[in-house]
Amino acid sequence: MSRIALHASSRGILTRARRMSSSILEHSPVSTGTPHTSSSSTGMMKVFLLSPRIIVGLVWEKLGRARAVLALLLMLALVVPLHSAPAAALSSSGRMIIGFLPYWMAGSWDPSSAHYTDVVFFSAPVRGDGSLDLSRVEQHQQDIQRIRDQCGCRVHLAVTLFDKDTADKVLAYHRIELANNIRSAVLSYGFDGVNIDFEFMRDKNKYTGQDNTDLMIDVLERLKNSGIKVGIDVAGSVETVWRDARLQSYVDYVFLMGYDYHYAGSKNTGSVSPLESSGISLEWSINKLLQYYPASKIVLGLPLYGYEWPAQSCQPGARTEGSGHAETLKYIENSILPGATQHWDPTARSPWLSFTSGGTCRQVWYENATSIAIKADYALQRGLAGFGFWALGYAQGSPSGEKIDMLVESRRSPPSIGAVRISVEGSEITVKLENANFVSSIRLEIPVGSGVQVESYSGGSFQLARLSAAVQGGVLIVEANASEPFPGYGIHGSGVLATITLSGAPSTGNPSAEAWAHRLDANGGTMSVEASIGEVSLEHPGGGGGGGSGPGGHHGGSWGITYTPPVSPTNRAPFLGAGMTGLAAIIAAIAVAVFLMILKFVF
Repeated sequence: MSRIALHASSRGILTRARRMSSSILEHSPVSTGTPHTSSSSTGMMKVFLLSPRIIVGLVWEKLGRARAVLALLLMLALVVPLHSAPAAALSSSGRMIIGFLPYWMAGSWDPSSAHYTDVVFFSAPVRGDGSLDLSRVEQHQQDIQRIRDQCGCRVHLAVTLFDKDTADKVLAYHRIELANNIRSAVLSYGFDGVNIDFEFMRDKNKYTGQDNTDLMIDVLERLKNSGIKVGIDVAGSVETVWRDARLQSYVDYVFLMGYDYHYAGSKNTGSVSPLESSGISLEWSINKLLQYYPASKIVLGLPLYGYEWPAQSCQPGARTEGSGHAETLKYIENSILPGATQHWDPTARSPWLSFTSGGTCRQVWYENATSIAIKADYALQRGLAGFGFWALGYAQGSPSGEKIDMLVESRRSPPSIGAVRISVEGSEITVKLENANFVSSIRLEIPVGSGVQVESYSGGSFQLARLSAAVQGGVLIVEANASEPFPGYGIHGSGVLATITLSGAPSTGNPSAEAWAHRLDANGGTMSVEASIGEVSLEHPGGGGGGGSGPGGHHGGSWGITYTPPVSPTNRAPFLGAGMTGLAAIIAAIAVAVFLMILKFVF
């Protein structure tokens, strides 16, 4: 049996399936009578509700009271678990890629541009009595339904409160009303969960003197007990109210707002979302959050906007002269960038622009597709649940927009390769990949024996930044790196990775496909896999038939080792809640009917 070691990683770091398959909370859409429940699903539910009445009468008549009670208890044991099972849950091997959709962009954002796992509609403001202002939800019902239909994602409602005095009042006196109103809104409008966006909160409640964390836990616990999926938003400074490990028991995810590290009122120019810095940064914020929450519940938020400031000079970090203002990524790249000088901050991993207007230097700091890809992958390498953006629509129509959509698609699941095919003809080895999913780095180790050297090699159909092939210690090592982070940003699809011509006969006689195959099979051992790889095999060129695998199988179409990883469900959780519940009810009713027929004969 041949030994083939293949290493695949994202951004050049060896990534084992167990690392890149970051665990994530399981989200189940609400399957109560929501506005988007289909009529066909309702029909199936009616079948489920009426059938037991008929069955009960028949059972009572045929079996007698004692036996009928026994049969009905068994029927409930079968039906209840099927009826109450979650309708659609995200696989634990999936990721969260969240997009916040502000109401002012709801009508123009194209939900088919990229398949986010979750979209958060922004927002329903909280009033001082704990009630919600749902006017924006009412106004954009058609847009929200369009997103559900076209995106295939979970849609959550953002509940917002940005005034510390109002927050204190609500948490002191209206916690029950707040929790009840959130639950009612989520169920009534068919949302899949709530996103709590309370900012600028005091540590201590000014009315009761209690810790606001304790009061917030009371609200979150009520929501959790009612079955509502809950996310919270936390600023980069990680406000004290959110620094409590108890909170992790009541939230399904924590959205780190990884932006506004420099903002409109900053005294100096700088990155809006610095990966590293001398002050607080994304790295600092993530490390702080990890003290209180598991990585599997943290989602890194990134900005699709930037700030423009008047500055004292065109040097990075210069003092600002007056307040800055925010601009969308689309406006920055389409309207400002063409007439500006481009720069890159290697510490923050952020682009920035400078230009002069009216004798004053103006600086624009923002994030583009390149910097966003670096930071999104950093989050995944840290084992976080995923990443997301404020705000959807801000990049649409910009040069970076299409690349960001590609990033969303490519990072919905860990890098993987469906199959690696190694064919041998004469002294030439061809390596083919099938169904590669945005893999940035690949390393192949193929034992070829001593005395063998690489004569030449060339790439195939993939866009690569680097390709190398060399024999070391009798092992042919093939390494490939994709262009990063764009264009392409990952080896994707199917095709020839490399063609390598070797010199030096692997065995006596002239090199041939059969001789190379024997050489590869003769170097037995175990296969090392460091990625999600569907199949690895050696192929006889032009072969066919049933050669099988392992030594002696050289006359068939393939030989060597086959590796099949655990089946990984799709990351997109479709909205099949009511329909699947109704289908389960029908199946349960049929099963019960069959069971009763058996009981009839037994008793």
